[in-house]
Amino acid sequence: MNIQSYDNFKLWWDEKEGVMRGQIIGSQNEEDAKRMVNGVSEFVDSLNRKGISDIYALFDMNEAGSASAKARDILKDLVKSRIYRKIALYGGGVVQRVIAKYVFTIIESENVRYFAYEREALRWLKSKDPALFKNKYWREGDTLHYIIADKVGFREADRLKDGGFQMIQEIVKDMHHKAKVLIDIEKASTFSSKAKDNWIEFLRNKDILKTAIFGGSFVVRTIAAFVIKASAMANIQQFSSRKEALAWLKRG
Repeated sequence: MNIQSYDNFKLWWDEKEGVMRGQIIGSQNEEDAKRMVNGVSEFVDSLNRKGISDIYALFDMNEAGSASAKARDILKDLVKSRIYRKIALYGGGVVQRVIAKYVFTIIESENVRYFAYEREALRWLKSKDPALFKNKYWREGDTLHYIIADKVGFREADRLKDGGFQMIQEIVKDMHHKAKVLIDIEKASTFSSKAKDNWIEFLRNKDILKTAIFGGSFVVRTIAAFVIKASAMANIQQFSSRKEALAWLKRG
């Protein structure tokens, strides 16, 4: 393992996991951020020359400090660049999560995530690229968003449920209150029996404050109504439009 060490960060290639690893150390000012950008670019170039073109990056934030406004802007551009397939950050405290949230909100990418633990970050890095899925889920503040735009078979049902459970845990841990859930079924089509069972289990999660479901054909809305009734939860409502669903979620 050949570690490239700099003043405020380290980089190396993890042959076993097949990922580029980095460790951020201490606080970052503008000059520190510039050095990091140059160091990362050179390291990625060296990987490209070895025939490694799909870069999955894992950054350890446990020893990271704060970052100046100019440093955040520079790091934002680094994360936004297309030299990575996916980026996962893990560890650290409130300061690091706030910085990450600032950067992630601006770049609006599904290929960058922050995790509490290394094992969670690695599992996500090795999962199928989000861009290849029509059914998507992501987090914005205290709200978990779903877009169901393709059929939901057995494996897909588990992916959506397990990923949702994980994000709800992150929301509760970060926000110190229950999560809200917004589910877009406007383009949904086929649901397997497994998918229906999984949705019922998911909607019964005690860490969900409210769930709003909107859109869909008559058949899909009928399936959603069945799932809502079977869940026996009073904190779920179905709406015609996203606007109505969001307005209801924001009221409590």
